[in-house]
Amino acid sequence: MKKTMRLVVVMLLSVIMFSNTGCIFEAKDLELNVPLTIDIDVEGTDSNIFEESTFDLGESSVYEDNQENLKNIEFLEAAFRVKGCQPEDLSGELIVTLQNESGNEIFKYKIDRIAIKDYLNKPIVLKLDKNSIQAMNAYIQISGNTGFKAIVEVNEITDDGKNHVVNGAVDILFSTVIEAD
Repeated sequence: MKKTMRLVVVMLLSVIMFSNTGCIFEAKDLELNVPLTIDIDVEGTDSNIFEESTFDLGESSVYEDNQENLKNIEFLEAAFRVKGCQPEDLSGELIVTLQNESGNEIFKYKIDRIAIKDYLNKPIVLKLDKNSIQAMNAYIQISGNTGFKAIVEVNEITDDGKNHVVNGAVDILFSTVIEAD
């Protein structure tokens, strides 16, 4: 009987304590990564080929779902992935450029003389310098700046008159802080 009485008293005190002070656990801001992928296919018969694609961070469901509570957003990392190439022995200079909506360059990453097939399904991490990272962060932290243009070039291809194709994707990862409700 004493055990039952103690249990009832403890439960009653717990209920009173929770109802007076609210929840014990304080809601904390949530850190959330927002990935963005831009598929881009470069094709042509010249010794220099390029393609560009525009995209908007607002098209990401993760970003869109949390935009109203967004406290901070920062650039984390960018990469280029080769998903396919023709001919198989395609090689050249690879250049990946990212611009803002106005066409101003945020960063340009260049790799001299690479065999494209060596990077098939192996992301090329685009190591950006401090200025490029600062430019990216300055751009995305201004409310409403969510549009980008990616340009992928393959230059100095042996001009054999054949059709050259690089199927790829530019991946960008952002870190966000979402304010707790």
